[in-house]
Amino acid sequence: MKRLAIFLGVLISLFCVLCLSVPSSAATKDVYVMDLEKWNIDGNPLNNAEGISNALKWASDEGYTTIKFPQQEYVISEKTFISIKDINNMTIDLNGATLKLNPNALLSSKIIHMQRCENVNLINGTVAGDINEHDYTNPATTEQNIAILIEESVTDCSFKGLTIKDSTGWGVTTGKGKEFHESRAGTMVSQQNLASGGYDLEKGTPIEESTKIRTIKALSVADFESAFKGNYFIFAYDLGYMNNPYLSTREFDALFYDKDGNFIEAAKDQLMYKKTTIPAGAASVHFVIHQANLPTGGDPDFDKAVAFLTYYEQPSGLIFEDCTFDNNKSLAMAICGGESFIIRNNTFTNTGGLSPAHAIDIEDGWEFTSDIEISNNTFNNNIGDLVVCSGDKITVRNNSFAGNVSINGRATRYAVENNTFYPNSKSGVLGISFDYRTDTSIQGNTYYNRNLLVKNLGGKNVIPAMGTELSWKNETFINSGILSMSDVVELKDSSFSLENGHTDAIWLAGTIRNSTIDIGSAVLRGTKIYDSTIHLSGNANCQEHVYPEANVNTQEVAFYGSTITNGSISTLNCRALTFKDCHLTDTRISTSKWAEKVDLLLENNQIDLSESANKPAIELSAGKIETFKLYNNTVNNQTNKPTILLADTNYTEASGGNIYFKGNQFSQENHPYIFDGNNITSGLLYFTGVHPDKKNTIDGDQKLLHPQYEDNEHFIILEPYDGTETTDTTDSTSSTNESSSTEESSSSTEESSTTEETSSSTEESSSTEETSSSTEESSSTEESTSSTEESSSTEESSSSTDESSTTEETSSSTEESSSTEESTSSTEESSSTEESTSSTEESSSTIEKPISSTTNSSSSTGSSTSSTEESSTTEDSTSSTEESSTTEDSTSSTEEKSSTEESSSSTKESSSTGNSMSSKRESSSQSIKYQTKNVFGPSNDRRYSSYSEKEKLPKTGETVDYRFVCLGFVLLVGSIGMMNKKKVHSKE
Repeated sequence: MKRLAIFLGVLISLFCVLCLSVPSSAATKDVYVMDLEKWNIDGNPLNNAEGISNALKWASDEGYTTIKFPQQEYVISEKTFISIKDINNMTIDLNGATLKLNPNALLSSKIIHMQRCENVNLINGTVAGDINEHDYTNPATTEQNIAILIEESVTDCSFKGLTIKDSTGWGVTTGKGKEFHESRAGTMVSQQNLASGGYDLEKGTPIEESTKIRTIKALSVADFESAFKGNYFIFAYDLGYMNNPYLSTREFDALFYDKDGNFIEAAKDQLMYKKTTIPAGAASVHFVIHQANLPTGGDPDFDKAVAFLTYYEQPSGLIFEDCTFDNNKSLAMAICGGESFIIRNNTFTNTGGLSPAHAIDIEDGWEFTSDIEISNNTFNNNIGDLVVCSGDKITVRNNSFAGNVSINGRATRYAVENNTFYPNSKSGVLGISFDYRTDTSIQGNTYYNRNLLVKNLGGKNVIPAMGTELSWKNETFINSGILSMSDVVELKDSSFSLENGHTDAIWLAGTIRNSTIDIGSAVLRGTKIYDSTIHLSGNANCQEHVYPEANVNTQEVAFYGSTITNGSISTLNCRALTFKDCHLTDTRISTSKWAEKVDLLLENNQIDLSESANKPAIELSAGKIETFKLYNNTVNNQTNKPTILLADTNYTEASGGNIYFKGNQFSQENHPYIFDGNNITSGLLYFTGVHPDKKNTIDGDQKLLHPQYEDNEHFIILEPYDGTETTDTTDSTSSTNESSSTEESSSSTEESSTTEETSSSTEESSSTEETSSSTEESSSTEESTSSTEESSSTEESSSSTDESSTTEETSSSTEESSSTEESTSSTEESSSTEESTSSTEESSSTIEKPISSTTNSSSSTGSSTSSTEESSTTEDSTSSTEESSTTEDSTSSTEEKSSTEESSSSTKESSSTGNSMSSKRESSSQSIKYQTKNVFGPSNDRRYSSYSEKEKLPKTGETVDYRFVCLGFVLLVGSIGMMNKKKVHSKE
């Protein structure tokens, strides 16, 4: 027993010794504290750099997972550097130490150089340059002095808790790495090695294909297989500034063959500058390039090569986190190559003094740089915060910026989201610019006292496989605006507001939709605003938008479907100002006497002036009117001012401008005249709108025009009305027959001079949704004739009364009757998006006079003529219209019923496209529904650019022929009876 007890005691002792010794041994192997004496790190800058490099390599080879520096400052010679090379799976803990560059006068140096490392983490220390001690005697740039240089095959490494500061050049730099080829021989796809056609992607054999080109001779991939174990290659032009200069596409197919030439497989729809995987056993490759034309040139130094078969061992999978970049002279971080980087939770401050003077610059890696995330960083007191010259899939998210931010159009598929942009008074801070050509997202950002430029490159820069759409929405602009944007760009669902007593004008350019704008004064540069709420406390000047770099030259400012409150909107150097389907409250619109001549259009708006507004709705300068059209607006003016004020007649002399009023309803109690102001004593101004045909109605005893404009040789009233004209109460027809004991039937002609603009539109509106149609035409010398033929080499004519085309027959029948209803005909231009409407306004060089209601109108494929035979006022008068086209006739007939019958009207219109619709004006512009449609623009004169606009939803519907309904009902009852009869026979 004694021996057994001794034996057990020895075993227990050995077990305890082993248990206690294992942890101690493992801890020693995990962390190595650098022995300064062993590695001759004695304060000499040369010895320090060499000793630290050797210690790092030894610790890695020995299997240590962490090497820790004693906490002190280590001066590193400018003639050498710390090499972190061929080291894997190790943490380098500076432990609060500082690695400082020895002061020098060199133009190129580095403190740390990393190559061929995997899973290395550099943490907890400072890497500092010599910005305050540097010898700047040499005037050349010092940007090549770098604190940390990261080059080929540095993979999955991280940099955390570092301070990188005081570099005379760049703080951190990543390169695209070293190309593995020793020479480019055998890797070139030259111009001579290309032919029209393709390869069968399933068989690998040549085929004819007119939209593609192919290599004639295959290229070897054997060295790729030996160097990279057959993983992948990159097919691209990689010299100079890259950007694929000799080919018009980046898309291609790669077909692989074995050493005997047997087809293996095809890699379809590949992209240049991206990795293409090489299948096992592949020895050669053919390319099919997705462009129709053969290249016209190539690199003269490389046998006219248009692309190369290559690969760079660029850094990948790097993380920069919780670091501080401070006082770096040129750049805090220069990303000159690499992929899959994360830059987050860092602080970038005080960068500048030497070009490019940005915190982060993504540039020299060009198209090889991809998948870079920049998130949750703070940028402060830099001249420039971020410039992106190139790269694919750059994500900029949740950062705080205060300097310049610029993304060039060579960058593809990037996103700028949920960032905050603050002001910066530092000299050289300009603004924010985003150029794009592929799918891009800009949304959720907030801007304080900053202005933006957004440009679409388009054209030859488009890469179809990368898309072309910009999503720009949900932005917040505080004391901020948009200096310029391309025509195809649209901002949606955003807000503009002021804070802290900001008084500077807010600049707005381009197209804005569904947004809220609450600002003081503004400069509107070719701005088109849709479906937005606008509150102005100052004046908005309307200007042209000229942006040569983006091929923008827009002369119009326009508002559609928007609510506008307070302030004033005036023309400056725009040529057109448009308001359609808007609600304007206490807002003044003016044509400035210092402005260019303008086409002013207000259509389908609700215009309200409260008593406190104390200003007219519209203020005109006689010499600055090209055309002023007031169509189908409802005006409620409670001020003691006229609705329209002719404010200036002397500073700028009237020069033949045209004013048209039609279909407006005025309520104005406190001023006797709707149109009033200064008398006009020189020049010429033409006015159309006093005739009842124009359907301008006034609630009260107010007059449309001040008497000073009547019988005025300088204010020409076209289609005057002296009150002696009577309305025929017998049966009469023009294009429709209308009957009622009190019914008025009128057709009118609206004419203008000098510009001879002819358009035709049909509006249907009445309290019982009656439909009437009329034609307004003009002639320079004819009066009240039974037929009118329109022809002019300079006039445009469009008609939407009854029309005929090559393949369709259009008929219109109207049955109207009521003892109190009035069937009228009016003509109006359509709303903001559908300009295919019917009212005819024509001009001539002489004063025009009313013309009868007979019209000859023609469409793109046919013509229609109408002749009217009218009897005296005591006899029934009938009109028959014969319309002819290439293959079909269009007829129109009217049946009139008694005064107790309902009056209904249906009009079918047929055009060359075979579309048929009937539209009716809404009683309130705010109830109009919209849909998006690609149209040429909201006016027939096509002065608008082509882009996605809003269009009034048509109310379609045709009158029901109840004879067919009855016939269908009889057939249905008969069918049911036959079925029941069969069932009875079946039971029997």
